[in-house]
Amino acid sequence: MKNKNIFVSFFAIILAFGITSCKKNDPTSSVAPTVIVEFDNVAGSADLALNTNYVNSSSETFKVTKLMYYISNVSLKKADGTVFTVAQDDSYFLIKEDVAASQMAELKNVPEGDYQSVTFTVGVDSLRSCAPIDKRTGALDLTNDMYWDWNSGYIFSMFEGTSAVSTATNNVFQYHVGGFGGYSTVSTNNIRKVTVPFKNTVAQVRNGTETEIHLKVDALKIFGANIAGVDNRVSIATNSVAMMPSSTIIQKLVSNYQNDVFSFGHIHTNPK
Repeated sequence: MKNKNIFVSFFAIILAFGITSCKKNDPTSSVAPTVIVEFDNVAGSADLALNTNYVNSSSETFKVTKLMYYISNVSLKKADGTVFTVAQDDSYFLIKEDVAASQMAELKNVPEGDYQSVTFTVGVDSLRSCAPIDKRTGALDLTNDMYWDWNSGYIFSMFEGTSAVSTATNNVFQYHVGGFGGYSTVSTNNIRKVTVPFKNTVAQVRNGTETEIHLKVDALKIFGANIAGVDNRVSIATNSVAMMPSSTIIQKLVSNYQNDVFSFGHIHTNPK
């Protein structure tokens, strides 16, 4: 009996040591979570491919040669209603269709929690548009070809391509959306916020995990639609080039970006 008690005590010590060791080596207790928002450019149900034929809402065949847009001032809303806002200096992303890495926007210092939606600005806010040059680096660098010297502001989105129905030189179409409200005088303000709910799921952000929030960005919907008598269609044949912030075509594009272009795809979380 004595030997049996010694064996039981020895086994208990070994078991306790094993449990303690596991706790000390458990990485999920200390490794901060990673959160990435993927902006997946698509054309309807298919992945967007440059220089490929598509048909828009005006029944015009076209090819996309360039798609670039700014995402800024990102925040995540928890299921309990509280909001986490990414630090402004870390909250500017230039999404480019021809640079896959740019489509993965990593949000820094997101605390643990269950998040049910993401909100962001399409474009660059007025304060950062007017900030000193040393505050406009990285994605906001003026050498990124997303800045109007003539209008002292960022191009929020650049959508270009070709179409046989275009009336412009070389059958191109060019839609450049900008306009932050003006620096010294009031001008058109095309800054818009977009909120994308995660439908019937939540992003479960936890230490030791990487959470990827997949959003779809539909290039076909940039051209708009005619729904319930509200005609937001942009015809290449009628307007092949549009850049003036106050123009009717740009206002349609602004509305399309805000209301229709971005949608929820899915969420997946993996251990780091």
